[in-house]
Amino acid sequence: MFNQGYPTTLVKKESVNDREHLESRIYTFRISNRTRFRVEIDRYSLNIFIVKFCLANSTAKNKYSVLANVGVTEASRIIRTSLDVCLNIARTEAPNASFGFIGSEKEQEDKHNTTRFRIYKLLCISSFSKDNYLHVDDIDRSAYLIVSKNNSNPEKIARRAAKFFARIYEWE
Repeated sequence: MFNQGYPTTLVKKESVNDREHLESRIYTFRISNRTRFRVEIDRYSLNIFIVKFCLANSTAKNKYSVLANVGVTEASRIIRTSLDVCLNIARTEAPNASFGFIGSEKEQEDKHNTTRFRIYKLLCISSFSKDNYLHVDDIDRSAYLIVSKNNSNPEKIARRAAKFFARIYEWE
């Protein structure tokens, strides 16, 4: 089901003037019905990349929670496309890259262990080998982190990434 993503285009890559937030990127792609999506990736120190995706034209405050109503097969390809961007970053520019995401809740869904979180987690487990990556989840917040074992201390990176998550998403 998650076999093939869509081709992406890097449309924006800019440095960020922050001590730990180093760079922001936006990739776009079109699905079979011509609907555009974007993958937003923010790079932090220690090569930690926070990944988000949504409809390209969405300006809603809850844009990461909006459903595209495209069906299971199309949805799996959209998720796969976002993951392929991450795999490409790890393969071509940052072999020690670590990736994190939040599985946003749907309407009427609690933020705890969301449907999206469970799907993303399954896909990450099958795509990022536990021999090469440390997998860390926070079910209460539907957060998932994949830390490259190419880092000398993956556990330390995971703790640092948890702090990035807490600051970005304003967790107490």
